Amino acid sequence: MIGETIAHYKITEKIGAGGMGEVFLARDSKLNRDVALKILPEIYTSDTQRMGRFRREAQLLASLNHANIAAIYGVEESHGTMALVLELVQGEDLSEKLGARTLAVEEALEIAVQIAEALETAHEKGVIHRDLKPANVKVTPDGKVKVLDFGLAKALAGDAADDSSALSQSMSPTMTAAATSAGLILGTAAYMSPEQARGKTVDRRADIWAFGTVLFEMLTRKQLFAGETVSDTLAAVIKDEPDWNLIPADTPQLVVDLMRRCLEKDPRRRLQSIGEARIALDNLLRAQGEGASVLTMVSSPSAMHSGMVEPEDIPMSASARLTGRRRMLWITSLVVVAVLAVLAGEVFRPEPPVARARKFHITPDGLQVNYPTQPALSPDGTHVAYFADNALHIRDLDRLEAVEVPGTDAATSPFWSPDGSWLAFGQRGRILKVPAAGGAPVAVCDVPFAVLDGAAWGEDGVMILAPNAGAMYRVSSRGGDPQILFPVEPGESDFHTPSILPGGRGILFTTHNTAGRETIEVLAHGERTVILRIPDARLEYVAWIAPYESGASGHLIYHRMNANNGVWAVPFDLDALEVSGEPFILDPDGSFPSAGHDGALLHVVGSGGGLAQLVVVDRAGEVVSTIGQPQTGMTFPELSPDGRWVLVSAREGEGRAIWVHDIERGTRTRITFDTERAIWHGTWM
Repeated sequence: MIGETIAHYKITEKIGAGGMGEVFLARDSKLNRDVALKILPEIYTSDTQRMGRFRREAQLLASLNHANIAAIYGVEESHGTMALVLELVQGEDLSEKLGARTLAVEEALEIAVQIAEALETAHEKGVIHRDLKPANVKVTPDGKVKVLDFGLAKALAGDAADDSSALSQSMSPTMTAAATSAGLILGTAAYMSPEQARGKTVDRRADIWAFGTVLFEMLTRKQLFAGETVSDTLAAVIKDEPDWNLIPADTPQLVVDLMRRCLEKDPRRRLQSIGEARIALDNLLRAQGEGASVLTMVSSPSAMHSGMVEPEDIPMSASARLTGRRRMLWITSLVVVAVLAVLAGEVFRPEPPVARARKFHITPDGLQVNYPTQPALSPDGTHVAYFADNALHIRDLDRLEAVEVPGTDAATSPFWSPDGSWLAFGQRGRILKVPAAGGAPVAVCDVPFAVLDGAAWGEDGVMILAPNAGAMYRVSSRGGDPQILFPVEPGESDFHTPSILPGGRGILFTTHNTAGRETIEVLAHGERTVILRIPDARLEYVAWIAPYESGASGHLIYHRMNANNGVWAVPFDLDALEVSGEPFILDPDGSFPSAGHDGALLHVVGSGGGLAQLVVVDRAGEVVSTIGQPQTGMTFPELSPDGRWVLVSAREGEGRAIWVHDIERGTRTRITFDTERAIWHGTWM
């Protein structure tokens, strides 16, 4: 068929096949667009009565006009070949998506809502899908769901579609050439309703059953009813009950109850309208923006809690072994500290039970840490987002390797959803989000600024956005137009790195002003209140961290620069929203702190704020010697090709400069002013 033309559609390649025909990519020469052509098997086209029924059904199906339904453009016939002209939908189908990874609960529900919207539109026009399954649901790269093959099974089945008769022996595809008008069971066996499996007449409640099976599979990655043969599967559909123990513990009870209604074997007791499912799920998702914390994930035991392997046993990235000459400059690594254990000089108590603090390093290959490409720890302390080799990466701390997020060369300021299932970030005037397991980013909204300089995602589904200049903004995580949360006041330049206090008590942020006075503030009940002011110090990355002991006070952590640099903490009364003690330093060589809900703390060592020391290490990672004297905020070290000098960017006053360190002599020379980074070209910079 490749190269042939049907009407004004030129076939260019085969893209699929199934029981209802082969599917080809074709070019529409009239409208200059690509379409999908489904070539119908001869067993159908040779039956004139069936084809007459098919044309009438196709006209009805073509009237389905909805964003979540793949459109039917028409029916064409040429030299005895009949083709259905379909919308070409890019992306992967749901079966492929589930085969690759587990969906986050929110992602599964967002897909389910769109499937329900498609079914609701079809049912209102009297069209029943009859073959809903993951393979007939496509998800486009921007997250849009398209349901395929609406009503085609019935359209091709002719009048036999509603007859009670013998069962087809095909598991999948839906129909085979052996299926005759003597009797058909429509729908892949595992997704059939019990009445379909018995060969009885079906109505829209069969689609509601299939919707329940698809939702179950999205949440569990397991087919609800499966057997070695078609007969085994059909028997399971008719007799077996779902294994509700497979449902993840963090699934909202409303969703579980909805699935139970959809999967009632008696259609009279089943949910009667898919619109009710759509409303319930839509309200559940919308509740995030209306103050209800309904999708909060139940955190699994963190890799940093007691029972974790000792630090020396923690798997390290292969890059941590420093196996090349250019890897012999060891300046920056991420540090994760589980349970902020020693605050204000406290020591561990020997009496049980006491959680043991754990501290370990990870050194990703090509790690880039700077403003505003700081790392971020997930709320449950199980994942770290960081930048390396000009791309955003997500690492599950239980795994050796990270997952690169595609197309993030200009991304900034990653921040997590409250349940840790999504990671959001800014990029080129847009906010995007990506599932924690990785995948293609999905756009949330456009923003009226170029660079995101920090953000937070609240349990109410609202994102708080801080640009690199000007007002603070808010926007729903489901999209929409950003709104100004509060503007800059006279004397203020901008706000940085917002974070949200537990229970939505308030929003923490830092304020920069033209006079150089830096403050940490909280926005609560519509009012801004200064809670910490430190003269001549630049304050960034403020967040609340849970107390080490039950009943003890939590702390604010923050990055202090320009004077007494490092990661600092100060006791904080969460109820009174005020500082309740004196600040103290946690790590003078630390920067870019990020906190989890369970007391886990991530920060960068030797980068961006505190004093850093250039060192030479051997292949085992042991320090052999130092290079020059410590400097503040060292970043971007570059070894000269002959190995004699090191270029490094370091903070000098309010700006940055490039220095050259002579490795042999141990001296350094300042060669630029107000320069962020330099590289070697041959023997010259």
